[in-house]
Amino acid sequence: MSGCRRLFSALCIRTRKALLPAAVTLIGTFLLLGAAELAFRASGYGHSTKFFMNRNTVGSEYKVTNRAFYQQFSGLPIDRIMTWDDLDFQVPVKKDPGAFRVFVFGSSAIYGPHTSSRILETMLRQAAPEVPWEFYSAACPGMNSNTMWAAARACAQMQPDLFLVYMGNNEAVGPYGPTTALGSHPLLWQMPVIHSLICMSDLRLVQWVSGSGPKPWLVPDKTAIALMTPGPTQNITALSHYESNLESLCRAGLSARARVVLCTLTGNRRLGGIPNPQPPQAKSAPGINNTVRRVVARHNSEEVALCDVEAAIAAASPDGLPGYDYFCDNVHFNFDGNYVVARAMYDTVRPIVGAMKTPAVPAMPEVPAVREECAQRLAWTPAAEYDLLENQMRARFDDYSAQHMRARHDALAPQVAADWKQRLAEDWRTAVQLSPGDRLLRQKLVRSLLDANRPAEAVPEARKLRDQFPVSRAGMRLLAEALQATSDCSAAEKAYRELLAVYPDDPDGIRELAALCADQKNWAEAERLYRNYVTGYDPMDANALCGLARALAALNRPDDAERACRAAMERVPGFAPACRELDTLLAARMSPEQRAAFWRGLADKQPELASLKFQLGEALTAAGNGKEAVQAYTEAEQRDPHDHVIPLQLGRTLEKAGDHAGAAAALRRALSVSPQFAGYARVELVEILLAMGDAQGAREELRHCKETGVAVPDALAARLNGAPALPGAVN
Repeated sequence: MSGCRRLFSALCIRTRKALLPAAVTLIGTFLLLGAAELAFRASGYGHSTKFFMNRNTVGSEYKVTNRAFYQQFSGLPIDRIMTWDDLDFQVPVKKDPGAFRVFVFGSSAIYGPHTSSRILETMLRQAAPEVPWEFYSAACPGMNSNTMWAAARACAQMQPDLFLVYMGNNEAVGPYGPTTALGSHPLLWQMPVIHSLICMSDLRLVQWVSGSGPKPWLVPDKTAIALMTPGPTQNITALSHYESNLESLCRAGLSARARVVLCTLTGNRRLGGIPNPQPPQAKSAPGINNTVRRVVARHNSEEVALCDVEAAIAAASPDGLPGYDYFCDNVHFNFDGNYVVARAMYDTVRPIVGAMKTPAVPAMPEVPAVREECAQRLAWTPAAEYDLLENQMRARFDDYSAQHMRARHDALAPQVAADWKQRLAEDWRTAVQLSPGDRLLRQKLVRSLLDANRPAEAVPEARKLRDQFPVSRAGMRLLAEALQATSDCSAAEKAYRELLAVYPDDPDGIRELAALCADQKNWAEAERLYRNYVTGYDPMDANALCGLARALAALNRPDDAERACRAAMERVPGFAPACRELDTLLAARMSPEQRAAFWRGLADKQPELASLKFQLGEALTAAGNGKEAVQAYTEAEQRDPHDHVIPLQLGRTLEKAGDHAGAAAALRRALSVSPQFAGYARVELVEILLAMGDAQGAREELRHCKETGVAVPDALAARLNGAPALPGAVN
């Protein structure tokens, strides 16, 4: 026995001696990594990727959403997939004792100012107006359950009363999904790894190592977009991850004594105009909706409730097959579809709210606010639909859905197109009057007034927004934009500086302040801000690159300016402002003939780009070669009939060549394309018509000048008033 003891003791000693260096090395490594992390943070390197940030104002503390949280999941600047101001919200840390606080989770199908959660909020406010309802939507386009899992953990700390979940369309293509780099490694594509990566992203050391490399979400192509429906999510592992995240989200809500409502998902079963009664289902797996039902069944029905959106939309659809009556594409609802979904949510939420002891909520009516009332309170009007369709038609949809949107857009055009921006501003004003405490409505009102070129009205509304929501990022920026639009540059700059002092990561504020500094010829500051924006937030923004080029040119750095222009032309092939900015730089060091040769070479390589043909025309005009310039302008207009500058320059060149009829026709095309921006060309058109002897036509254009506020030289007006119609003139 003594020999065994001696042997065991010797082994222990040797083991300790062997492990001691490893333990020291391990501890030392952790200490070094910890010191590096502290050093990075102390130097201000990196940024927090937590869902909430702290913001304070006089007497109040708020939690505000963090852009960097969402940006960590996207390979694109998030402003290219969403409007941040629709997601930006501020939660008071001190909750009103009577408030009922709701957090919404999902992706684009429940994101935005007119979606089902907003309609549900309107219904609840109407059903129980004495309750201070608080709705906060964490839903973001392109995101999936891996993102919402992390968001829900943060929201659970904010005294929620209800979690509302409509989530699952992006499980096949979203962050950490099967189409990402992690998804291609089965041993690593596990929930503990995914959750660890999300948590570790807040470490500055990790941010330093990862640098500005690709993020774990690839932009889906059209084929992938077509798979963003509940049925075709085929990947069994992705469905398993979805169930795990859904369960974790429920636990987060329940741990905060909140109720949870899980919604089934639905999609367009007539996509492309073809009825599809049996969409494909995942093999050997239950599918998303059965997964939702299974998670609900595992919990007490009073704690986790099911809202069967799939059944509600099917019941409202002919033959039970949802189509374009309720959808604009494969999974995104139109207003009618969102209303049906909100009605189903209301039926599910009403008894849950009524059964909760705290906060005390009076009995609510079984039938909520009707569609028309909800539409008015949310400013969902023909003008709003027209505005949305204008944006949707620039997005990527299947051809049939795009044609469907175009047909609806064209049908609305005679009703609203002439002054839709003015109408929309009044619609938002009406909605604000009905719900003066709604932050999103006030934001939309200010934005619509600016878009309608009514800055004098926008300023007081922006001040109301700023006063009512003192830590609102959008409120601070909109006030600065409104002041800038009224030419109060000093106050605008001060407002932008205040915004960036609170939100130094606001890219719109950085870009707009850069433009303001450029207008004031503060070129050094404009260059700094533009470079900050381009390198830190959106290197694909061709407009910002053009602004950077102008600042660099003004600072006498033409080579750097030219590189910025070429970068813009690479980001957006044929980007007209970049081509024009580059041509200005080339004119300083090249003869017109050399410029013409330069642009001809580019145009020959990319003959489909109108901007290259246009710049060729400009160079040929400068070289005195009017005949070839007319040909270049004509080819440019054929390639892009929507740029008013092309026919405008064509008309001027034709006028110099003595072709008055051709010049007048070209200028009229420019005015038709853009009456607002080409309006000043009416004076030139008046002169051309006078030269043609068309006094009646000239007087008609003079009348348009007076109506639109275009100044007409006194000498020209005098000539016109005394000009008779010449024989043979066209009247």
